[in-house]
This record gives sequence, C-alpha cells and structure tokens, in this order.
Amino acid sequence: PGVLSKEITELTYQKYFSGEVPRNAAWSMLAELESGMQPTFYYADWYNESNKIAVGLSAVNFRRQYSEFKSCLSSLLPYSFEDIAFTVLTYESGGTELTRYAKSQIARVQEYLAYDKNVDLVLIDAYTDSYGGRSANQNVSEQRADSVKELFVASGIRQSRIHTMGHGERRHVASNQTIDERS
Repeated sequence: PGVLSKEITELTYQKYFSGEVPRNAAWSMLAELESGMQPTFYYADWYNESNKIAVGLSAVNFRRQYSEFKSCLSSLLPYSFEDIAFTVLTYESGGTELTRYAKSQIARVQEYLAYDKNVDLVLIDAYTDSYGGRSANQNVSEQRADSVKELFVASGIRQSRIHTMGHGERRHVASNQTIDERS
C-alpha cells in the first residue's frame, strides 16, 4: 500500500498459450515478490475484448518458499542436458590422449550422468583425420571410443548404458587440408 505500481515487463501471448513466462521476466517478477510487491498481469479476454482481466501474484508467505527454491537451485548442476548432449572432444594429434579442454568437458558429462539416471543410453562416436593409413585410423578411432567408455565406466556409469562406434576417417566435417580442419 502506498507504493505506485510500475511496469516491469511486457508479455505477449496468443490464444491457447502455454503460460510460460520468459526467463528475464520471471526473475523480475520473483524479485518483486521477494520485496513484498504483487506482480499483476493485465489482458483483455480473448473471447470478449471488453472484459479486462487482472491476475495478481500474492507475496503472502512467498519469502519462505522462495528461500527453499533458491536453496534447491544452488544445489543444481550449473549446466543442463542440452549443454552436454553433443559434447565434442578433441585429442592430441595422432593419438588417443584427450586434450586438457576435452578432459574438463568429459568431467562435466560424467558428473551429469552420475546425477541423471534417466539417461538410458550414451552414444560415443570417435573419428580421426584422413592422414595415415585407413586401417590405422579406424583402429585409433575405436581406441578413442573405448577409452572414453572406460572413463565413464570407471566413474560408475553402467557399461550397458554406453554404446561406442569408431568411424575412422569417414564422415569428415572439414576438408582436412589444414591443421585446424584436421583437429
């Protein structure tokens, strides 16, 4: 009471909307609720535009629940499935040793898989560049796939959840003419 209302965001929805509020708008509303304000949506009824609708979010008993929510958020991983789903790992030239960056990436995947038991299948596809013999490249790619699988199994991921495939020098994503393209 006594505080003038202010617009914090503008939302646009169509008939049969999902009701999901965009991230930045949601955080703005949460901040307002935390300070005791009551964010309110105003819109015209889709079936009768002369009817104006107002839906207010109450700040009553909000702080305790929001505190629990923030505590829960702080214990979540700082990345999602989408962030690790298509992780690309690189190797030191000509071998099966992962680069330092790739090792940090694989640690994220291992951590995620340890938390999310709903991921039923982990697909590992390994490749090489086109330099060297075809047979040797095929063997290197298979060794690369198996070494990643071993890392996952060693971290407690069930072997039955992991499928590997070595592609050798097939399926290039670049021309292999330069060092950058080969990596």
